[in-house]
Amino acid sequence: AMGQTTARGRSDRAEAACAEGRGRGADDWGWMARRLARMTVAEVGLRAWRGGRERVREWRWARGRLARSYDPLERRNLRLLRLDRPATDWNRGGFLLARELPAAGERWYGAWLEPAADGRALAAGWCPLLALGHVRIAEARDWHRDPLGGGEWPRAYGPRMNHRDTSNGGARLVWELHRLPQVALLGREFRRSGERRYALAVAEVFRSWLAANPPEVGIGWQSPLELALRMIAILHGADLVAGSGAIDRRLGGQLEVCAARHAQAIARNISRGSSANNHAIGEAAGLVIIGAALPALRGADRWVAQGLRILRRELARQFADDGSGREQAPHYQAFATGFVLQAVRALAHAGRPVPAFLRGHLRASSRFLAALVLPGGRAIEPGDGDDGQVHGLSAGPAFALAETAQAAAWEARDWAALPRALRARLRPTTRWLYGDEPRRCGVLRGVGPGKLPGSQLHGAAGWAVLRGGTPERTLFFDAGAHGLAPLDAHAHADSLAIAFWVGDEPIVVDPGTYRYHAGGEWRDHFRATRAHATITVDGCDQSSMAGAFLWRTRARARWGECHLGGELELISGEHDGYTRLSDPVRHQRRVLHLGQGRFLLHDHLRCAGRHRVQLRFPLAPGAHALCSSGSLADGGVTLSWETAAGTRAVLFLSASFPARLRGAAQAPAAKPQAWVSPTFGVRVAGAVIELEGEISGDAFVTSYLCAEVASRRGSHAIQRAVRIPVTTRSGEPVAAATAMLVETAEMEETIVLGAEARPTEALCVAGYLFRGLAATCARGGSAGVQVRTLTAELAPADPRHLVPDASKDGFPSQLIAPSAESLVSTV
Repeated sequence: AMGQTTARGRSDRAEAACAEGRGRGADDWGWMARRLARMTVAEVGLRAWRGGRERVREWRWARGRLARSYDPLERRNLRLLRLDRPATDWNRGGFLLARELPAAGERWYGAWLEPAADGRALAAGWCPLLALGHVRIAEARDWHRDPLGGGEWPRAYGPRMNHRDTSNGGARLVWELHRLPQVALLGREFRRSGERRYALAVAEVFRSWLAANPPEVGIGWQSPLELALRMIAILHGADLVAGSGAIDRRLGGQLEVCAARHAQAIARNISRGSSANNHAIGEAAGLVIIGAALPALRGADRWVAQGLRILRRELARQFADDGSGREQAPHYQAFATGFVLQAVRALAHAGRPVPAFLRGHLRASSRFLAALVLPGGRAIEPGDGDDGQVHGLSAGPAFALAETAQAAAWEARDWAALPRALRARLRPTTRWLYGDEPRRCGVLRGVGPGKLPGSQLHGAAGWAVLRGGTPERTLFFDAGAHGLAPLDAHAHADSLAIAFWVGDEPIVVDPGTYRYHAGGEWRDHFRATRAHATITVDGCDQSSMAGAFLWRTRARARWGECHLGGELELISGEHDGYTRLSDPVRHQRRVLHLGQGRFLLHDHLRCAGRHRVQLRFPLAPGAHALCSSGSLADGGVTLSWETAAGTRAVLFLSASFPARLRGAAQAPAAKPQAWVSPTFGVRVAGAVIELEGEISGDAFVTSYLCAEVASRRGSHAIQRAVRIPVTTRSGEPVAAATAMLVETAEMEETIVLGAEARPTEALCVAGYLFRGLAATCARGGSAGVQVRTLTAELAPADPRHLVPDASKDGFPSQLIAPSAESLVSTV
């Protein structure tokens, strides 16, 4: 179990190597030209100046004119320290974590150290590598090897290395080793068990890294962001083993010099211009943290001032007023917010004032992140995500959003704004950063588990989260911007995509990320439109890729209708990603939430010519018992399947054009239909429901999605579903409107979604007259006839059988449900 990597990681090596050979290398002049086109003249000049400066530094380094060790008595290092300040006592700790850390026996240590064998392995020199297993670090070269066997990085001048050159292996996983993830785990085990050997193991990790990575040597020094992450790990480790005597005076002096070298390198190479995404926030926070935590360093005050200046600029640029990140990747929003949280803790511990804009960011970002948290603590995470964490204090990467939201809300004193599920108990990150302070303040008294908030629209992000049912059903709908311009580095081509959960269990999934530069063609695969639950036209992506973190064209999406808060909820969006085709195509998707976690999707493709279209629903791994492939019947077809946890899901599909359906379950020996990456570096074969056909002119696809937990199956389990025609009173078909009949064990329900272009015209639907946006009519059970409308009117076509005083247009007022209550906002 403690082999160098997991079996899955080993099996991926050969395929990854082949993909890397077909990927973009360092000499891809086309990529360089495209990348240059995203830069301003000022940025090109800055990069040229920095490049010349680093060439000079490399020349000086090669001739021994730069520091080669962390010895505080070396002349080049001695001048980094302020002689008018006492030396830092690294054994005392108190840099970033709570003054009173959790006592032994408290369960604030996460699942990574259970069983205790993991702790013993880490103490023996193993390092955890995300979800891929553990890596043995026994000698200096182990710090520079690709853990998946892709190669070894040279011990050359680090800032001049090209991290995109995969001939030495993938940089991302090597960087993970240099983030020292074992330090926090060993320190937490020391706090849990009280055994000093774990504290000594932390000190040994520090010595090993310092010996193998002299100043500015190796790939670990290439990225300023990695330097900030490493220093946070070192300061956390010192806090966790404080009082143990493991960090002696000599090691403390070396760490002091190491911190100064890190700060200098960050300050010289802060990400600017087109590269200033979450990296710039992390690097600026790193300067604040080093300067505030280590005032004995000569540049401490200057680094704090520089870091705060950059944070003020970048937080305003990269985040919207509602707290959403413009990178369109919640993982990186939590990542950036985690850096801000650490910077605030460093300033507070040092007795420095905390600028109001930092706490303002924490307040807004925590509210946005909390809205994406699912009932069990996992979260909705579209876009890129590499499982990287700012610290090792949480219960693991899967819970990073929930833990960051809670800790940030407490720091901003915005606890009451959190949903009750996040206020019910303290999570590990909050406990390690704030000790018992929240509990002493009484914020947990009388707070039960509660429910998650209702449906929400995040207009700046362009995301909607629709919720309902017990247990909670959650549908995520993306009609937002592509990413953070000009690179959109962490975006996916996923406009109008959905994802669906029951509780924390994924049903229809976002594919994930898999890998970055070392992913080769797999990097493109997981970002592609066909990997997401949306429509692909003519095999093209909505946005075209130009590099691993670069796009040539960007789809622009916008909201249409938005009605949230009533018995029925409706939201819609459209994008122009396919208007670049010779015959332009516009895609609109409308989502009608029927309550109890049931959803009707209506896709409208506007075009004049012929196109091949493909609608896919990638399913969570383990789905089985899907129907076989075949043609789509005129009235539609219903597919049902069970998840690995036993949840039964149902999807009804119908189309206005001839189409074929593929929905076979994934057999172990079959060619994979879809791939899902549940964690970074891991890909798992899964099933997919795929509708494919050729359209000529405007076309429509209607989908109905619901799910039933095995222990709660009841009246909402579908027995039959069929599409029914919608016509004008004269009998003319209205293709832009859709209606269907759903039968369950207890009732029969007619669902109708009107055409946007005809909101005032009366339409005929299965014996009813309908006018407006949406309505349902359910018959059966003890409730008799139940009519629900959304800014609409619905009545029997011949109301005389029910009401004697029918109005002249055929709509008896007694049967028209009030619509004003259903309307919350229109965008």
